[in-house]
Parts: sequence; C-alpha cells; structure tokens
Amino acid sequence: MHPRFDFTFSYWIFGWFVLYMFGIIPYNPKLWLMIGLTANILGVLYTVMNHKIIWSHIFNYFFVNFFIKIIPIWILYKTKTTTRDFTFGIFLLVLLGLYMWIQLRSISKIVEYINYIRKGHVNDEIYTPLLYYLSKK
Repeated sequence: MHPRFDFTFSYWIFGWFVLYMFGIIPYNPKLWLMIGLTANILGVLYTVMNHKIIWSHIFNYFFVNFFIKIIPIWILYKTKTTTRDFTFGIFLLVLLGLYMWIQLRSISKIVEYINYIRKGHVNDEIYTPLLYYLSKK
C-alpha cells in the first residue's frame, strides 16, 4: 500500500482551486483551503510535540503545502465565501468517499487505508503522496 494522490482531499481541493481560477466551477475553495491548512498546522504541531522530529520531513511537508494551500489562500484572500461554497466542499468530500469506496470496494478497506496513512504520520514516515513519490527516486 502507498499514499495515493486521488485519495488525498488536499489535492481534490487544489484541483477545485484550479477549476475555480479558470472559471469552470463557481464555488470558492478559500474556506476549505483554510480548513486544510489549519488541519496541517495542527498535525505538524502534534508531531513536533509528541514524536521524534525529522526536520527534513516537516520542511518538505511545509514546502508542498505552501504551493497547494498557502499560495491559493493568498490569491483568494480578498474573495468572499458563501454557504454554497462550504456546501460544495461537503459535496466534494462525500464524492471523495464514494470514489474511494468504488476504488477499494469496501468501507473496511477505506478504514484500513486511512489507518495506514495515520500510522505512517505517527511513525515519522512520509505518507503524503507527492513527498512519498519524490522520496522514492
């Protein structure tokens, strides 16, 4: 098993941002980018406080998130968000769940995948898709 881009909500939100910037989707992803960034910051703080710190992993994690969350938030900073934008994010999250269910064929496999990713973060291993693939070269 390995981390997959298509199972990572952050990349779905970044794709949403790209589609929004090209005017293909009218729903603003700013709030969901901010939620994702907050979750990432809390995850890094948890890791720093409770586990052996591998600074290169934290730096690389920050580097990726700088491009897929911080820059998009900065670009969207002055835009307004609505309830429809938040609702679309919920729809996208449900769509990801359905997609994972179709791909993995069971809820237990989805839970297994999520636990695999969670355990990797706790064990200070690289379990984000981009960093995982870059580290394998």
